[in-house]
Amino acid sequence: KAVAEERVRQFAEGLGKQIANAAYKIDVSQFKDPDVQACLNDAVISAARRGQASNPEMLCKLIVERHSNKTDTFKDIVIAESLQIVPKLTEQHINILCIVHVVQSVYFKGLSSLSELELFANDIKPIFQSNLDLSETQKRHMQYTGACTYNSSQVINPYENLFNGYKTIGYKNLDAFTSAFKSEAPIYDEMIKNYGAHYLFNLSLTSVGQAIALARLNTYIRQEFDFNIWIH
Repeated sequence: KAVAEERVRQFAEGLGKQIANAAYKIDVSQFKDPDVQACLNDAVISAARRGQASNPEMLCKLIVERHSNKTDTFKDIVIAESLQIVPKLTEQHINILCIVHVVQSVYFKGLSSLSELELFANDIKPIFQSNLDLSETQKRHMQYTGACTYNSSQVINPYENLFNGYKTIGYKNLDAFTSAFKSEAPIYDEMIKNYGAHYLFNLSLTSVGQAIALARLNTYIRQEFDFNIWIH
Protein backbone atom coordinates (compact mmCIF):
# COMPACT_ATOMS: atom_id res chain seq x y z
CA LYS A 1 0.00 0.00 0.00
CA ALA A 2 2.77 2.42 0.93
CA VAL A 3 4.53 1.82 -2.40
CA ALA A 4 1.32 2.43 -4.36
CA GLU A 5 0.61 5.64 -2.41
CA GLU A 6 4.12 6.94 -3.11
CA ARG A 7 3.72 6.18 -6.80
CA VAL A 8 0.43 8.10 -6.87
CA ARG A 9 2.05 11.02 -5.06
CA GLN A 10 4.89 11.15 -7.58
CA PHE A 11 2.43 10.88 -10.46
CA ALA A 12 0.28 13.71 -9.09
CA GLU A 13 3.38 15.87 -8.63
CA GLY A 14 4.51 15.26 -12.21
CA LEU A 15 1.03 15.90 -13.57
CA GLY A 16 0.76 19.15 -11.62
CA LYS A 17 4.03 20.39 -13.13
CA GLN A 18 2.96 19.54 -16.66
CA ILE A 19 -0.43 21.19 -16.25
CA ALA A 20 1.29 24.34 -14.94
CA ASN A 21 3.70 24.35 -17.90
CA ALA A 22 0.82 23.91 -20.37
CA ALA A 23 -1.57 26.35 -18.69
CA TYR A 24 -1.77 28.42 -21.89
CA LYS A 25 -3.61 25.62 -23.71
CA ILE A 26 -5.59 24.06 -20.86
CA ASP A 27 -9.38 24.33 -20.77
CA VAL A 28 -10.04 24.22 -17.02
CA SER A 29 -13.76 23.60 -17.52
CA GLN A 30 -12.97 20.11 -18.85
CA PHE A 31 -11.94 18.93 -15.39
CA LYS A 32 -15.69 18.69 -14.63
CA ASP A 33 -16.28 16.31 -17.53
CA PRO A 34 -16.95 12.75 -16.23
CA ASP A 35 -15.03 11.31 -19.19
CA VAL A 36 -11.98 13.41 -18.32
CA GLN A 37 -12.24 12.32 -14.69
CA ALA A 38 -12.43 8.68 -15.80
CA CYS A 39 -9.28 9.12 -17.94
CA LEU A 40 -7.48 10.63 -14.96
CA ASN A 41 -8.57 7.78 -12.70
CA ASP A 42 -7.32 5.20 -15.22
CA ALA A 43 -3.93 6.91 -15.33
CA VAL A 44 -3.68 7.06 -11.53
CA ILE A 45 -4.51 3.35 -11.24
CA SER A 46 -1.85 2.47 -13.84
CA ALA A 47 0.75 4.58 -12.04
CA ALA A 48 -0.13 3.01 -8.67
CA ARG A 49 0.09 -0.54 -10.04
CA ARG A 50 3.21 -0.32 -12.18
CA GLY A 51 5.13 2.80 -11.20
CA GLN A 52 7.72 3.83 -13.79
CA ALA A 53 6.80 0.83 -15.93
CA SER A 54 3.47 2.54 -16.65
CA ASN A 55 5.34 5.40 -18.39
CA PRO A 56 3.92 8.08 -16.03
CA GLU A 57 5.47 10.99 -17.93
CA MET A 58 3.66 9.85 -21.07
CA LEU A 59 0.40 9.46 -19.17
CA CYS A 60 0.77 13.02 -17.88
CA LYS A 61 1.43 14.36 -21.39
CA LEU A 62 -1.67 12.66 -22.73
CA ILE A 63 -3.85 13.90 -19.86
CA VAL A 64 -2.67 17.45 -20.51
CA GLU A 65 -3.53 17.05 -24.19
CA ARG A 66 -6.97 15.70 -23.23
CA HIS A 67 -7.55 19.00 -21.38
CA SER A 68 -6.42 21.07 -24.36
CA ASN A 69 -8.64 23.87 -25.58
CA LYS A 70 -8.14 22.47 -29.11
CA THR A 71 -10.06 19.25 -28.74
CA ASP A 72 -12.94 17.41 -30.41
CA THR A 73 -14.89 14.20 -29.91
CA PHE A 74 -12.66 11.99 -32.07
CA LYS A 75 -9.47 13.29 -30.48
CA ASP A 76 -10.99 12.74 -27.01
CA ILE A 77 -11.67 9.09 -27.91
CA VAL A 78 -8.13 8.61 -29.22
CA ILE A 79 -6.53 10.13 -26.11
CA ALA A 80 -8.73 8.01 -23.82
CA GLU A 81 -7.65 4.87 -25.69
CA SER A 82 -4.01 5.97 -25.59
CA LEU A 83 -4.12 6.23 -21.80
CA GLN A 84 -5.25 2.60 -21.69
CA ILE A 85 -2.52 1.41 -24.06
CA VAL A 86 0.60 3.29 -22.84
CA PRO A 87 1.01 1.07 -19.73
CA LYS A 88 1.02 -2.00 -22.02
CA LEU A 89 4.05 -0.72 -23.97
CA THR A 90 7.71 -0.57 -23.04
CA GLU A 91 9.89 2.48 -23.55
CA GLN A 92 11.42 0.68 -26.53
CA HIS A 93 8.00 0.16 -28.10
CA ILE A 94 7.18 3.86 -27.67
CA ASN A 95 10.50 4.93 -29.20
CA ILE A 96 9.73 2.77 -32.21
CA LEU A 97 6.28 4.35 -32.57
CA CYS A 98 8.04 7.74 -32.62
CA ILE A 99 10.43 6.76 -35.38
CA VAL A 100 7.70 5.24 -37.54
CA HIS A 101 5.58 8.35 -37.11
CA VAL A 102 8.42 10.73 -38.00
CA VAL A 103 9.63 8.77 -41.02
CA GLN A 104 6.19 8.01 -42.46
CA SER A 105 4.12 11.04 -41.49
CA VAL A 106 6.15 14.14 -40.56
CA TYR A 107 6.96 16.80 -43.15
CA PHE A 108 7.95 20.38 -42.36
CA LYS A 109 6.52 23.18 -44.45
CA GLY A 110 8.55 26.01 -45.91
CA LEU A 111 12.00 24.39 -45.95
CA SER A 112 14.51 25.95 -48.30
CA SER A 113 17.15 23.23 -47.83
CA LEU A 114 17.33 19.71 -46.42
CA SER A 115 19.94 20.80 -43.89
CA GLU A 116 17.15 22.54 -41.96
CA LEU A 117 15.97 19.09 -40.86
CA GLU A 118 19.10 18.57 -38.78
CA LEU A 119 18.02 20.65 -35.77
CA PHE A 120 14.92 18.51 -35.31
CA ALA A 121 16.82 15.27 -35.92
CA ASN A 122 19.44 16.23 -33.35
CA ASP A 123 16.72 16.86 -30.75
CA ILE A 124 15.34 13.33 -31.09
CA LYS A 125 18.68 11.51 -31.26
CA PRO A 126 18.05 9.74 -27.92
CA ILE A 127 15.00 8.12 -29.50
CA PHE A 128 16.47 6.79 -32.74
CA GLN A 129 19.86 5.93 -31.24
CA SER A 130 18.24 3.74 -28.59
CA ASN A 131 17.91 -0.04 -28.83
CA LEU A 132 15.50 -0.75 -31.68
CA ASP A 133 15.95 -4.52 -31.91
CA LEU A 134 12.47 -5.95 -31.73
CA SER A 135 11.33 -9.53 -32.22
CA GLU A 136 8.39 -10.40 -34.42
CA THR A 137 6.53 -11.42 -31.26
CA GLN A 138 6.93 -7.94 -29.82
CA LYS A 139 5.83 -6.32 -33.07
CA ARG A 140 2.73 -8.46 -32.96
CA HIS A 141 2.20 -7.43 -29.34
CA MET A 142 2.31 -3.78 -30.41
CA GLN A 143 -0.33 -4.60 -33.01
CA TYR A 144 -2.42 -6.39 -30.37
CA THR A 145 -2.47 -3.29 -28.16
CA GLY A 146 -3.93 -1.25 -31.01
CA ALA A 147 -0.96 1.11 -31.38
CA CYS A 148 -0.06 -0.09 -34.87
CA THR A 149 -0.55 -2.71 -37.52
CA TYR A 150 2.18 -5.16 -38.49
CA ASN A 151 2.64 -6.50 -42.01
CA SER A 152 5.86 -8.42 -42.63
CA SER A 153 5.44 -8.06 -46.40
CA GLN A 154 5.00 -4.27 -46.32
CA VAL A 155 7.93 -2.32 -47.73
CA ILE A 156 8.14 1.48 -47.70
CA ASN A 157 10.92 3.50 -49.32
CA PRO A 158 11.37 6.42 -46.89
CA TYR A 159 13.41 8.43 -49.40
CA GLU A 160 10.60 8.27 -51.92
CA ASN A 161 8.13 9.54 -49.30
CA LEU A 162 10.50 12.34 -48.32
CA PHE A 163 11.08 13.24 -51.97
CA ASN A 164 7.34 13.60 -52.47
CA GLY A 165 7.01 15.56 -49.24
CA TYR A 166 9.77 18.05 -50.07
CA LYS A 167 9.32 18.51 -53.83
CA THR A 168 9.19 22.28 -53.38
CA ILE A 169 12.91 22.29 -52.57
CA GLY A 170 13.51 21.56 -56.24
CA TYR A 171 15.23 18.20 -56.77
CA LYS A 172 14.34 16.79 -60.19
CA ASN A 173 14.34 13.10 -59.38
CA LEU A 174 14.55 10.61 -56.51
CA ASP A 175 18.23 9.75 -57.06
CA ALA A 176 19.31 13.40 -56.87
CA PHE A 177 17.15 13.94 -53.80
CA THR A 178 18.45 10.84 -52.01
CA SER A 179 22.08 11.79 -52.66
CA ALA A 180 21.50 15.33 -51.40
CA PHE A 181 19.56 14.11 -48.38
CA LYS A 182 22.39 11.84 -47.23
CA SER A 183 24.88 14.66 -47.67
CA GLU A 184 22.91 17.59 -46.24
CA ALA A 185 20.97 15.84 -43.46
CA PRO A 186 23.30 13.13 -42.08
CA ILE A 187 21.71 13.02 -38.61
CA TYR A 188 18.22 12.62 -40.03
CA ASP A 189 19.60 10.06 -42.47
CA GLU A 190 20.94 8.05 -39.53
CA MET A 191 17.36 7.73 -38.32
CA ILE A 192 16.24 6.64 -41.80
CA LYS A 193 18.95 3.96 -41.86
CA ASN A 194 17.98 2.69 -38.40
CA TYR A 195 14.34 2.59 -39.51
CA GLY A 196 15.30 0.39 -42.46
CA ALA A 197 17.84 -1.79 -40.64
CA HIS A 198 15.24 -2.80 -38.05
CA TYR A 199 12.42 -3.37 -40.59
CA LEU A 200 10.25 -0.69 -39.03
CA PHE A 201 8.63 -0.21 -42.45
CA ASN A 202 6.60 -3.31 -41.50
CA LEU A 203 4.67 -1.11 -39.05
CA SER A 204 1.91 1.43 -39.66
CA LEU A 205 0.55 3.51 -36.80
CA THR A 206 -3.08 3.78 -35.81
CA SER A 207 -4.45 7.09 -34.52
CA VAL A 208 -3.72 5.84 -31.00
CA GLY A 209 -0.13 5.02 -31.94
CA GLN A 210 0.25 8.49 -33.41
CA ALA A 211 -1.05 10.11 -30.22
CA ILE A 212 1.44 8.13 -28.13
CA ALA A 213 4.28 9.00 -30.51
CA LEU A 214 3.38 12.69 -30.46
CA ALA A 215 3.27 12.78 -26.68
CA ARG A 216 6.73 11.23 -26.54
CA LEU A 217 8.22 13.43 -29.26
CA ASN A 218 6.91 16.54 -27.53
CA THR A 219 9.13 15.78 -24.53
CA TYR A 220 12.21 16.22 -26.76
CA ILE A 221 11.55 18.85 -29.40
CA ARG A 222 11.76 22.64 -29.06
CA GLN A 223 8.37 23.45 -30.53
CA GLU A 224 5.69 20.91 -29.72
CA PHE A 225 3.78 19.14 -32.47
CA ASP A 226 0.08 19.95 -32.67
CA PHE A 227 -1.89 16.71 -32.21
CA ASN A 228 -4.69 18.13 -34.36
CA ILE A 229 -2.53 17.99 -37.50
CA TRP A 230 -2.69 14.19 -37.48
CA ILE A 231 -5.62 13.36 -35.23
CA HIS A 232 -8.77 14.91 -36.66
